[in-house]
Amino acid sequence: MQMLRDRSYVDAWRSTNGSATGFTDIWTHNGCGSPNGNLCKRLDQSWSKWIAPTGMSFFGLVTPGHEAPSDHAGIIVEYALPNPQTVAPAIAIDAPAENAVVHGTVGVQLPANDDTGIARVELLIDGAPIDVRTVAPYGFKWSASSVAVGPHVLQAAATDRAGNRVVSSPVHVTVVTEQQSGSGRRACSAINSSARRSVGECARTPVHQKSPA
Repeated sequence: MQMLRDRSYVDAWRSTNGSATGFTDIWTHNGCGSPNGNLCKRLDQSWSKWIAPTGMSFFGLVTPGHEAPSDHAGIIVEYALPNPQTVAPAIAIDAPAENAVVHGTVGVQLPANDDTGIARVELLIDGAPIDVRTVAPYGFKWSASSVAVGPHVLQAAATDRAGNRVVSSPVHVTVVTEQQSGSGRRACSAINSSARRSVGECARTPVHQKSPA
């Protein structure tokens, strides 16, 4: 799957469900998996290159304790047929700033617009969608503690109602721990070698603080 992500293919599950987990596969039964009545893993996949899914539904699911109509449970993914006559959506990340040092909960601001209307906006971290919005405003609150300390790439993807999907220009950030982030200057000094920037540049880089409760 990583090979597909590296080539900019869109994982329908992540695009429609964000980071939520889910499973599709053969129902476990005597002699085939344990415990009985569970789904093994997320086996069913749907990937696309230039368009994003408009919806996902499931088949074969049952209430725990009830008989299943089939030995398999899976997904049905719907796609809109792109219209080449329409204008592709426009989207960009306004915040955080390029080369920002971040920690805690980071507010991600990304205006999006289109002539036919926006159907969905995805937040991508290192190329993988982690959250989805289908109604405006399209801001996100990203938990920087969910990724490793160090450099990361933020992007946003917008899909319009005609099925056209566009990915924004990348915004590069460096994640630090809250202990490292006591001040912008001290945090940058701690990660200066990996970020490959001078101390002077780091001192001018904003540290995005944790959002207040």
